Amino acid sequence: MLIIHRQFDRAIVPVLLVLALAAGISCQRIAVLTPERSPLTDAFTNALQRALDNKFNVLDAGLAAAAYDSIKVDTPFNQTIETAQRVGAVIGSDHFLLIKTDVSRRTASSRPLYYEASAFVWIVNSRTGGMIGWLQSAKQSSTASEAESSLMRAVSETAEEIESSIKTAPTFEAAAEFEMFDPDSKTLRPAMPYKRIKPEYTSTAYLFDVKATVEVIVSIDEKGIVRHIEITRWAGFGLDASVVDAIRKMNWRAGERNGKPLPMRVLLRYNFTKIEKE
Repeated sequence: MLIIHRQFDRAIVPVLLVLALAAGISCQRIAVLTPERSPLTDAFTNALQRALDNKFNVLDAGLAAAAYDSIKVDTPFNQTIETAQRVGAVIGSDHFLLIKTDVSRRTASSRPLYYEASAFVWIVNSRTGGMIGWLQSAKQSSTASEAESSLMRAVSETAEEIESSIKTAPTFEAAAEFEMFDPDSKTLRPAMPYKRIKPEYTSTAYLFDVKATVEVIVSIDEKGIVRHIEITRWAGFGLDASVVDAIRKMNWRAGERNGKPLPMRVLLRYNFTKIEKE
């Protein structure tokens, strides 16, 4: 479960400003989408829409689904920002949510056989196509039906987390005007790390057997310092943060033109797949 902590020192906010911010959020159009349907997904989504109704302008589910289906997205939970922008534009939303649920039988050394019901939420900004949040709500019980019931009772918590994620999402930060590396150029040498660090395949991704690709455009200045990282294909399950963390840890050699250091943007692609532990 995603928990966001914000701390303000001596924060005194005028009442009118608070009301204005609340009004701004409630006017935002949000669509709730279920690319993979199941009885639990439908029940969870219907409950989530009701919980969000007094927080946002929730678009009609049928119309949003029809608009989404017209685009034919191959990897709905692993979209590029260009695809996500098209989805948002066709639906006519400020944000859209992608919902997926799962019920799995688990075992652990510390406890007998149990069941885990999970709901995953991808929160996407329609204008930028960027994923501004990824949430997992998970409940465990001795039977599948009890786990599902516990998950349904936690819908309001998920709605609160969605609202918080949208309210606290950072404003769009424009990338530096660095030249994009052209692989066909005879005079450019790309920026590259002195030693590559492999991003971690997260435990959450492993648990749910996730196969995904994360793509980023990294802006690196003439001194080899990473100035900006833009995720251009997102995945969730902590994989996006894992990629950013690995990039930040690497020491980079600046790009060059005719042997001279040059600020440059490079596209990096990371493919994730589950490899069974021995």
